[in-house]
Amino acid sequence: YPLKYITRAEVITILDNAIKKLCNEPKEYNGNVSGTVIINTSNVTIKDMEIKGDLIISEGVGNGNVVLNNTNVLGNTIVRGGGDKSIYIEGNSKISNLLINKTDEGAIRIKTSAGVIIDSTVVEDTKNNVILEGSFNNINVSNGKNITLTNCKIEKLEVNSENSSLEVSENAEI
Repeated sequence: YPLKYITRAEVITILDNAIKKLCNEPKEYNGNVSGTVIINTSNVTIKDMEIKGDLIISEGVGNGNVVLNNTNVLGNTIVRGGGDKSIYIEGNSKISNLLINKTDEGAIRIKTSAGVIIDSTVVEDTKNNVILEGSFNNINVSNGKNITLTNCKIEKLEVNSENSSLEVSENAEI
């Protein structure tokens, strides 16, 4: 009945069904997941995992590190936490949609290694420095403050924000 109050048990069931894996301890996680995965602490490694859903790197990571190694995310990868030496994407990882929207203060860096495929990257961040290093297929800056591209290989770059500052290192290829 839509007009009845929801019980505590029903709320827990809804959350349990929505979040399939919560990474809240600093360690390595693996195994395939169908649903949403949330990383809520630093020093987490996701290895040899296929996520049929979204991956959320939350504010709980702070300025700490997260490593995605041989990880395939079929949904969105939403980055809301991390620091200027934080998010490493390695191995043969494949990210369909990377959304950068850090909510707390401080720069954030996403670094990819050889073999990584990131189809689409959207920078939605409004107040922090975003540092991108490595290979990215398509980058769209919809609302970024300061974006630094260093040692980058980028297929397509689109800036749709009047207030964005873009710094491109001499080692970048667009």
